Amino acid sequence: MSDNFTFRVIWSEDDSEYVGLCEDFPNLSYLDKSSEKALVGIRNLVAETVADETRKHPFFSSRNDKEDGSYEDVEVTLNHLRGGRFDAV
Repeated sequence: MSDNFTFRVIWSEDDSEYVGLCEDFPNLSYLDKSSEKALVGIRNLVAETVADETRKHPFFSSRNDKEDGSYEDVEVTLNHLRGGRFDAV
């Protein structure tokens, strides 16, 4: 599921570490001395966050399966998780 998001890694002079960030989750970050580990760390953190929200809100999904076996994208995705809260639409 974390493949659906945009990630980046930057160097933090203040922390003297790399910071893994996710554009869709601006409140999440992951620091590490290694840029590769910072990327893996933020991807895992986002995956855990998505899994937690999916368990709390079963209707929460990145796709909506239809009766005929096809699916349609759900605009709800994770845009409503921004700012540390979940807003149902």
